Amino acid sequence: MRTLPLVACLILHLHAVAQCCCADHNVEVHADGPMHSGSTWHYRADLDHARELHWRMDSVRGNPNALRLSMPTGCGIDKARWVLTNARTGEMMVIDLYHLPGDSPLPDIKLPFAGNRIFHFDMRDILACVPAGSKGGKYWTQELICNTGRVRHTYDEGRLLRFEPLELEAWTKEPAPPRHYTAPQEALYLDGPAGMQHYLFHEVGKPLIATLPGTMTFTGHAMVEANGTVNEITLDRTPYPDLEEAIRNALLRSGRWQPAVVERPSFPEGPRNFQAIRHTVPVRFEPDPTTVWGTIGDLELSVLPSEPTSKDSIHLEFQWYAGSCGVYRDTVVMDPPTPLRPWTDIAVGIGIVGDDCTDIAINRRTIVLPPQPPGAYRVRFGEAPAGTWAIRRSDPYVFREVVVH
Repeated sequence: MRTLPLVACLILHLHAVAQCCCADHNVEVHADGPMHSGSTWHYRADLDHARELHWRMDSVRGNPNALRLSMPTGCGIDKARWVLTNARTGEMMVIDLYHLPGDSPLPDIKLPFAGNRIFHFDMRDILACVPAGSKGGKYWTQELICNTGRVRHTYDEGRLLRFEPLELEAWTKEPAPPRHYTAPQEALYLDGPAGMQHYLFHEVGKPLIATLPGTMTFTGHAMVEANGTVNEITLDRTPYPDLEEAIRNALLRSGRWQPAVVERPSFPEGPRNFQAIRHTVPVRFEPDPTTVWGTIGDLELSVLPSEPTSKDSIHLEFQWYAGSCGVYRDTVVMDPPTPLRPWTDIAVGIGIVGDDCTDIAINRRTIVLPPQPPGAYRVRFGEAPAGTWAIRRSDPYVFREVVVH
């Protein structure tokens, strides 16, 4: 097999990153014509996964109509998205991969190139439909029904080497965009400007938004392809390049766009002809750092007294639903105010040691703080003690405010 450089900056970009024992996960795509001519690719691939910089697009030995996309699984990946584009026609094929373990050999997924389609492959579904035991000889294939569609499995000495859907509809996440239009229309986001703001706020990381000094406006342009996908995001430059990159990546995977449609000239007696076209549209995002903060609910945390003075001990009572077999431990870390954070940060971590059995009931843990000087305090869930399983995921943006008078 020979490796052909697709995007040199991605393939050759090296970082000192934490390594995990893992293997590559491969997606093999076949087309009706050549995928490349010599060293020139007729298809472009992009991997929408920030942690994986060392992916590859390779040719397949003896088959110029096929390519292989390879990605290291690292310590396990919740979701990764491949976007494969036909450079000649602009058609795009999206392949979403979910729940890729980092410590298990995974079968290759073999697919035909299907433009304007989005596929959803959850490795839990694929591995769950593998029959137990081994049949046949050293190398053999088997067809069966999986996820309501026919698939072909290829084995080698009992190990599943390749998973090949024979009916693609069962693995399609979204229907293909409509190809027939009856009137001109502008390119736009289907959920409107408010929907775009909502989408970007939830897709862009809170730590990036929290660093802003106030509400900021990010503007730019996006190219909406004829199939409704987004490409070529150009944002106006700001002092926040990391946030710009996060916005750009979120727009590229947004997916809910309506393409621009124009009327093509036709003979006077002929029917009106409408066609989707590539079109550039403005994009805008106004993140507000104050909106990243949330409040711990009353059912999870009680504070007594509700308005403490500098002479009162402060009782923080946390409660949650869990079993009673294990032993619960807690830790408290208090950080004094800083010029950028004018409150005392109180991070309480609660974890369990041992089995968490099935007799689910309300558990409570009370943390008593000695009298504190006047000022503002914020209580949040922090890191669980070492050697325990956290009962709450640490989130520095969910808190309860306490003011000491």
